[in-house]
Amino acid sequence: IDILKFVRIGRGNTGDESIFSFVHRRFAEYFMAKNMLDNKDVIDLQAIPKDSQLRDALVLYCEIADDETATRIAFFCWEIIKSTNDLQKIEVVHALRFLRDAFKGRKNCLNQFIKQFGIYMKCQLKDDNDILSIKLVVECISLLDNDDFDNNILRALKFNNYWITETAFYSCRNMQNLSKDIMY
Repeated sequence: IDILKFVRIGRGNTGDESIFSFVHRRFAEYFMAKNMLDNKDVIDLQAIPKDSQLRDALVLYCEIADDETATRIAFFCWEIIKSTNDLQKIEVVHALRFLRDAFKGRKNCLNQFIKQFGIYMKCQLKDDNDILSIKLVVECISLLDNDDFDNNILRALKFNNYWITETAFYSCRNMQNLSKDIMY
């Protein structure tokens, strides 16, 4: 039950008695992802940049797929981001958010391009970029290696914008160790 709660397929409440219920949509996505995994179906990766109804099932699928398949999907997202290179394009927004959601627990699948991704993010954290694009980039900082993570978090904090700062701190929540520079 705790695992089902962790992957947001179920939800519960503790009190005098424990209550558990399935989150309908996540429950359906689980069966879609399990079916994709069991049947080795050809996956429509265009669901990612189009943000179709299949997107959330693909996020869940990336959490349970083998490393090779998950890495291929991550690389597909990176290619969209890199080739378009415009945070104003909705396909890039969806690809970034997909990476954030699907690979927060599988950073190893990003190894092929993680250094380039860190450089890309650093280039986007500039004063002349719009605040929404900056927020989107900051949401994804937790995917980076430690050095790029620290550098980009510090760059984000220099904006002195409450919304960006809050997003930066939220991006730190899964990091085991934060550098002294970030802590001060």
